[in-house]
Amino acid sequence: MASKLTIEKLADDGRGLVRVDGKVAFVSGALPGEIVSARRTRRTAGFDEYELLAVETPAPSRVAPPCPIYDRCGGCDFQHLDHAAQMAHKSRVLLGQLERATRQTPAFIDAPIMSAPFGYRRRARLAVDARNRKSVRVGFRREGSADVVDIDQCGVLEPTLAEIPGALRALISRLDAPRRVGHIELQSAELNDETYPVLGVHIVGDLGAPDRASWCSFAAEHRAYLRFTAESENMFAVMPHATPPGYVLPAFGVRLAFEPGDFVQGNAEVNRTLVARTVEWLDAKGGERVLDAFCGLGNFALPIATRGAHVVGVESRATTVALARRNAADNRLTNCEFMVRDLHQSPMPIANKPTFDAVVLDPPRSGALELVRWIAQRKIARVLYVSCSPATLARDARVFVDAGYRLERSAIVDMFPQTSHIESMCLFTR
Repeated sequence: MASKLTIEKLADDGRGLVRVDGKVAFVSGALPGEIVSARRTRRTAGFDEYELLAVETPAPSRVAPPCPIYDRCGGCDFQHLDHAAQMAHKSRVLLGQLERATRQTPAFIDAPIMSAPFGYRRRARLAVDARNRKSVRVGFRREGSADVVDIDQCGVLEPTLAEIPGALRALISRLDAPRRVGHIELQSAELNDETYPVLGVHIVGDLGAPDRASWCSFAAEHRAYLRFTAESENMFAVMPHATPPGYVLPAFGVRLAFEPGDFVQGNAEVNRTLVARTVEWLDAKGGERVLDAFCGLGNFALPIATRGAHVVGVESRATTVALARRNAADNRLTNCEFMVRDLHQSPMPIANKPTFDAVVLDPPRSGALELVRWIAQRKIARVLYVSCSPATLARDARVFVDAGYRLERSAIVDMFPQTSHIESMCLFTR
């Protein structure tokens, strides 16, 4: 049975929130002030969930999603909301979470770090459904489902990548054994003034010679770096250049190599500004020691090192640390060292060495509670926290504030426009 609801506000996760007979209910796709027709799909003790059936009175901030499959694809969830309103929502969520947790507001709220709202994304994992050769599907999974929504092109992907999904579907449909293709890691790489696709193709079973030849022809046509993996085993790679794939940070004169599936920030333009602002806020000088926790390939460590500080990068994956070391060597930065350590299991990054003057940390969604406690106990003067979860950031920020830190600066980092995903950066000082 459909109900007529008037939406009160956006919940932190971007869903419309309304109270029905005093009970909180969430309506995906609904906006504040709208009168909507919706059907209840889930009931719990604390809240209900509704499916949006129709918008009877739209909000002024509602826009027509430009993507023709927006209602089915699970890749974006905010295309129905004006981009300025998206940013206002993300700012409210971040500042609200921080204030509730710390009883502080940032002394300085910097301008958001933004990019073009479409055509920005430089990495994606493509799902493949090739059970039926005549109807191969390549795309993203439907929200809350394992079904693959087939796409020809994607408006949020960088222009270099936008039409690759449709081309991949045509290729896979011609293979002798299309069902042996699992998921595909799609990224873009930069070399000089050229941007080109990077494909990490996961194969289930043996790859026959004809199919291998077809993939190699596809790579040549699209000037793509192509690497096949089976389970955890690397099979072989096709390279359009003698130089491995990588991305550049022009302001610091560095290039970072990566392999398909390695974590790189999803928005190149936003990442460049994020790194520059991190270096500016942290203000690490020659002679200082900086800890880069969850350092990945060296995205922050290498630019900080160009300013003369000695940087210690810590990451849990040995293969990633090996790449970070290679990136430092390739960029002739000798004031970097990298080590393997699981910072969730063992928060002490480094023992029996001098303390650090500053820390930059960019943890996963789960945050870095034990590491934050370790940092706070040592009274390290400056901490730059890059977060992809306002909730865990607020939890960790409380530890810093209780230990005598001040929430000095914050900014929204709009890494993924057209989604409710919220990233941010905060500087804590003693």
